[in-house]
Amino acid sequence: MATATNGFAVAALVLGIVAAVFFWTVVLGILLGILAIVFGAVGLSRVTAGAPSKGLATAGVVLGVVSVIASIAFIVVIGTAAHNASHDANDQLSHFTFCFNHPDDPSC
Repeated sequence: MATATNGFAVAALVLGIVAAVFFWTVVLGILLGILAIVFGAVGLSRVTAGAPSKGLATAGVVLGVVSVIASIAFIVVIGTAAHNASHDANDQLSHFTFCFNHPDDPSC
C-alpha cells in the first residue's frame, strides 16, 4: 500500500530548490521563492489537518524565504556595482574631455 503524500509540501520543496538554484536570475528566484512559501504554507496547514510531510513543507518555506532574500540581495549588489561603474566611467570621460580641450594642463 502506497503512503499518502502531501502534494503541496512536495511542490513547495521542488519550487524552493529551483528558486535557490536560480536566485541570480532574480525573476525566477523571487517568483518561485514566493510560490514555494505559499505552497509550503498550504502544505503546513494540511499537515495540521492530518496530512504527512511536515518536513518537506517546512523545507520548501525555508528555501523560498532564503531564495527571495538572496534575489533581493543580488539586485542590491548588482545595482550598486552598476551605479559605481557608471560614475567611474563618467569621471573618466570628464577627465578625457578636459585633457582633450586643455592638452597643456599638468594634470593631464
